[in-house]
Amino acid sequence: MKKITKLNTPYGLATITQSTTQLTTVIGETDNSVYYAQGYATAHLRLWQLELTRRIAEGRLSELFGTSTIEADKFQRQLQLKYLANRDYTNEVDSTQRSILQAYSEGINAGTKIRKTLSSEFYILGTKPRLFHPVDCYLIAHLKYFIN
Repeated sequence: MKKITKLNTPYGLATITQSTTQLTTVIGETDNSVYYAQGYATAHLRLWQLELTRRIAEGRLSELFGTSTIEADKFQRQLQLKYLANRDYTNEVDSTQRSILQAYSEGINAGTKIRKTLSSEFYILGTKPRLFHPVDCYLIAHLKYFIN
């Protein structure tokens, strides 16, 4: 199963090669074309995981799962990961990092937009993925840091 996707990104050409279900390679003309293509591939391969992880970090699981996750949401909100992500993105990100995060986020949103179908979790829960923003990268990173 070898699937090759060629992208004409806003940052140059990029190629995504999915050799197996576990191995994806991204090659591009520029660094940002690679980051864009990586986001695009993430939207195709891991969109539900990305959306769920972001909701966990924000303390917004109850919007999907009802009252059974309220305590988990309260705990996550007490961690203030959204505040920390916004603070760090605003105060600590230089222009190169902003450019990378912007390209990656644009790739996720482009990959999401062209999908014909979503994974079954979206349909079962009656939701759609929200736009991904560069600060969401920091939000998820803070969650992963806390977990580890």
